[in-house]
Amino acid sequence: MSAGNPGSELVCLEPSVLDRDTSQSYGHAGAMVPLLTPWMPGPAEANGAPILVSVTDFHADQRRELLGVALHGGRMRMGWYGMQGAIGLWLWSLPVNSRSGSISVWASEDDLERFIGLPHHVDIMKRYGPRGTVRSTRWQADTFDRHAVVERAREWITEAS
Repeated sequence: MSAGNPGSELVCLEPSVLDRDTSQSYGHAGAMVPLLTPWMPGPAEANGAPILVSVTDFHADQRRELLGVALHGGRMRMGWYGMQGAIGLWLWSLPVNSRSGSISVWASEDDLERFIGLPHHVDIMKRYGPRGTVRSTRWQADTFDRHAVVERAREWITEAS
């Protein structure tokens, strides 16, 4: 782990074959591995307490929609430091498959529900939801293990590929 960038090991991939057109790495058996942004911590600390993980997946009907989704997601990510109950966030993308989403870690279900109801989030969903397919999953864990969260999220993301 890099001392200057905690969590940076999560975006590094083992040496593998890169797709020539997208420079994305293929995982085992040719499966695409989602590209992840660096970890963005929120104001909440896990401190060994149980956590809630939420993973979202937007599959755009038209690839051109991904830019707007990415811009809005990046804007929300910039304010993550002030998101009540947020432990942290990764954004992910499989641009060649017209898919993107988030992996967010929360202190509680109430904190996630509060985020889902934020006017900016509601506006994004109203604008882009009809332009593709949205799916999500969530689970609780007894403690926060970054590697385990990313692995489970990647498995869920790639099962739809």
